[in-house]
Amino acid sequence: MNSDQLYANGRVAVLSNKVLGADRLLRLAECSSTDEAVRVLRESGYGGTAGASLPDNDYERLLGAELDSVFAALKELCYDAYAVKYFLCPYDYANAKTLMKGKYMRADFTQYCFTQTLYDCARMNDDFVNDDYSAYPVAMAAACDAIDARFADGDRSPQIVDMYLDRACYADMRVYAKRSSIPLVNKLYRWQADTVNIMCVVRLKNASLPEERLDDWFAEGGSLTKSAVLQLCNGNAVMRADEHVAEFARLCLQGQSGLQAAQKMQISYRNELIEQSKDLLTIQPVLQYFYTKTDEIQKVRYILSDVKNGVDKDRIKDRLK
Repeated sequence: MNSDQLYANGRVAVLSNKVLGADRLLRLAECSSTDEAVRVLRESGYGGTAGASLPDNDYERLLGAELDSVFAALKELCYDAYAVKYFLCPYDYANAKTLMKGKYMRADFTQYCFTQTLYDCARMNDDFVNDDYSAYPVAMAAACDAIDARFADGDRSPQIVDMYLDRACYADMRVYAKRSSIPLVNKLYRWQADTVNIMCVVRLKNASLPEERLDDWFAEGGSLTKSAVLQLCNGNAVMRADEHVAEFARLCLQGQSGLQAAQKMQISYRNELIEQSKDLLTIQPVLQYFYTKTDEIQKVRYILSDVKNGVDKDRIKDRLK
């Protein structure tokens, strides 16, 4: 282990003291306006110095500043470079999807991108506009080339962008997980791939689309093959299916309420995997902090959106359970 990891985990322990507890989230849910909610967040140190100068009504930039600090902490405190790439990869690909869509709408969408990721979004935008993908991972470059070809042929659905780049994202995450020295990262990837593949099949079914479309979206490297995923989603027992994967599929097949329960299970079992690997002498506390904070920021975003739209306060609180 890198000798700096003990120091890093000490830093994480301090940062974790600033994680919003359930009482603070409930207080946010009780706010009468987003301005009031933002003031509550600032009292908790949200956004740091960058967020202090933002207007009260600009909560998205405040959340962006908080997320920037989480990304910066991961890059500083995680000693495994491939683990860092694994956890930031989805955000770089989210930027890629945003910028490819902006490219074909002839608009600059950099303001909607994540910063503090692996690739600078302003440079990425310039490169994408010029069809130059040479500075990016092979999978991302190939996906962007394929999107350009489809768009040139007249197929300009935003779903094309999502399809190619989502598949490329999982290809890169799989590579980073395999190269990471931390076994936990591989476990997290397998669970993520299995659950994403199952949800994909269920959504294809709900949209009355053929199962063959799974080929367009399938994330390789999970514990189940395409055939096994399809069997599981058709209600058949699969001998090699982990009990958690089988339960996740069962929930997904129970309609909208089941799908919502499955999405909660996707996060809860991910957290359980992290807890099972708890070791203060490894990277685990850094990864736990990363997920705790990114989950928290997403919850805060949902709360603020509900407050802004005048959603009943009891309903907002129910969503936090």
